[in-house]
Amino acid sequence: MAIKFVFVQLGSFTPNYLAGNLKRLSIIFPNNEIYLITNNKELLKLAIKNLSIVKYSTSSKHELILDKLSSKIDFREGFWRLSLERLLAFTKFQIQNKMDHLLHLESDVLIFPNIPLGLIQQQNKLLWCQYNSKLDVASLLYSPNFQSASYLQQKIENHLELNKSHTDMTLLSSIRRDSGPMISLFPSLSSAESHLVNPKSEITLDSCIYLSSQSKIFGGIFDPAAIGVWLLGKNLENTNAVSILHDRWIIESGDSYVDPSRIDFLFKPGGLLVFIENGEEIPIFNLHVHSKDFKLLNLDWEREIDKYVKLSRDKLPIKKFSIKIFIALVKLNFKRKNLVEFIATMPWIYSIRMKIRKTLRG
Repeated sequence: MAIKFVFVQLGSFTPNYLAGNLKRLSIIFPNNEIYLITNNKELLKLAIKNLSIVKYSTSSKHELILDKLSSKIDFREGFWRLSLERLLAFTKFQIQNKMDHLLHLESDVLIFPNIPLGLIQQQNKLLWCQYNSKLDVASLLYSPNFQSASYLQQKIENHLELNKSHTDMTLLSSIRRDSGPMISLFPSLSSAESHLVNPKSEITLDSCIYLSSQSKIFGGIFDPAAIGVWLLGKNLENTNAVSILHDRWIIESGDSYVDPSRIDFLFKPGGLLVFIENGEEIPIFNLHVHSKDFKLLNLDWEREIDKYVKLSRDKLPIKKFSIKIFIALVKLNFKRKNLVEFIATMPWIYSIRMKIRKTLRG
């Protein structure tokens, strides 16, 4: 039985890139079922080949747990709560339907045609990605059976009861460290000595070995976030509509275990992304498209990826301001009643504020 892809999109926000990503996936993998779990009225209307829409409603038990969270509930239409709730929605779906071999994908994750689904399906444990010493991510999350989903759901409930300030990333990290052999990682390094290792991070040799331990099994690596962020840019909502390619912040700050700037990328015919290391081509099976660029998460994805790979040959930062997206962000923040804060954090305004503050203190 083939792996089934599962997306979870909860809340009122309708991402403009999700439908394109689903269409793209249905064409590349026509024999794999795709599920979208949602309570969004607009997304419930989607009609795409081999896509099944699953209407979601939270259980009273999970509602009580989620209501006690201390995360800022008004941030971006409940972003932090919904990020946690989608993990419960995923496990609930698998448990109720007693399904095997589910691969959860975040809505902005692009997987390539050579992703080794057969090898993933052979794993008998939960798998996801690690970003750094404190954060794991569910950009890809594999659950082999409903028993593993039940185990994960129980762990989520227990850890949220103990720590009301968890995000989805700190939660997954905490659960993995508490679970021993029940959970493993998709490899994000090709070897312990990989050029991808970020020497500015707090990564240890043991972590390098752990993060690369399954790279030989899968024949390549997976992107938790850093490769996609460096190659394709950040979410423009976080950068005030300024696209920043090859941004070194995540590297210089030590935030990411992975340093994409230390390697050369190559995009090959058939939609295959690789990096060159010691003269060898190492496949990258997915990219986390943090920029949310709908052109990348769409049917024209190959041309777009090729463009970004060519731009990466010059490893210097590339910045570009989008007036169209800026106007959209102004409208969005007005709707959120957050326009003053949005304007106040614009880089040039923020710089002026800091200079005035410094002058007043002087």
